[in-house]
Amino acid sequence: MKILPVIKTDRYNLPIAERCKVSWNYFHPDIPMHIVVWEDWYDYICEMHQTPNVDKVNMAMLVGLFYAIQKIMVEKYDLLIYLDGDTVITGRCDELLDGDYDIAVSRSSDEVLVKFNAGVWASRDLQFIKNFYYTRCVSPVDDNAVFINHIDNYKWYQKDKVVKVLDTDESGVWYNERSREWWNRLSIKDDKLYTPDKQIKILHWAGGTSWGWEKRMSCSLFSDEVKQWLNKITGGTTFTDYDGKDYGDFLTRTYRL
Repeated sequence: MKILPVIKTDRYNLPIAERCKVSWNYFHPDIPMHIVVWEDWYDYICEMHQTPNVDKVNMAMLVGLFYAIQKIMVEKYDLLIYLDGDTVITGRCDELLDGDYDIAVSRSSDEVLVKFNAGVWASRDLQFIKNFYYTRCVSPVDDNAVFINHIDNYKWYQKDKVVKVLDTDESGVWYNERSREWWNRLSIKDDKLYTPDKQIKILHWAGGTSWGWEKRMSCSLFSDEVKQWLNKITGGTTFTDYDGKDYGDFLTRTYRL
């Protein structure tokens, strides 16, 4: 089975996506990770829409990923694994790699009302992928709302298809751990990251830019042991050098852009 892991980002936040890619490679060195940068698709988008002066930011962000995945990548692969750029892989994602599903979804560990999170998912169904990205491009609704609606419709109309929830209560894992208030309780055992009761496969800062970078990218709650371990798997020193307050400093000082 040909697997395509994809991280989405814009150019400004590319160092964050690169950090995620390094963490993916730490646990899955045999499966190359691809980073899709929205703005890289600007010329193609203009050509497709025959509009040479489209708004660069809006068009690139909303449509670029859709075209990248549909035109270039997905049809060459059997499985798409999608990750937001503000994630870090903290364990082998075997539940994703098994491919025993048509769509795999992850729960938001800190939000009771949000069933699934659009920042971590996977699919073997090309039509679902195309439909979701097309709707995301033209809809003003939050991407989580669009994603949840598509999953609900998929389960209703495609009853022969399998929707796998990666982090059920019985699974013993989190694929979308984002409950910052509990991050001071995380621990390392056998080169793995744990909450008191589950292994964490993916950390997700999430929350959107409206949260502010201090909260969105903060690592101050992690213990020193966890910070050092996260440095190791991401190949840098961001978890001990960065305090979450000056994101521009994080980009320029840490990654020397």
